Amino acid sequence: MTHSQILKIISHILVKEMRGFQSSDSSTASFEFDFLLSPWEINWLLCIVEERFHVELERGMEDNLSNINQLVNIVHARINPVLVKDYCLT
Repeated sequence: MTHSQILKIISHILVKEMRGFQSSDSSTASFEFDFLLSPWEINWLLCIVEERFHVELERGMEDNLSNINQLVNIVHARINPVLVKDYCLT
């Protein structure tokens, strides 16, 4: 799954399923300032992402997660660990 596919799914979750306010279409949109999510809602988002992508995310990562691109990169690495590893080696 590509970064853009993951971004599209997570954006859909935020805007349509969680009814988050989106003031930016950017992948760097802030969960707190652009989507107006509380820490509890960010945690909820992470639970939905784990279920949707069949991945396990690190506990406590919500404290260091500030934008969509960070989450997309983490999910991409969990889904495609070999591809990410190979990409980093080249």
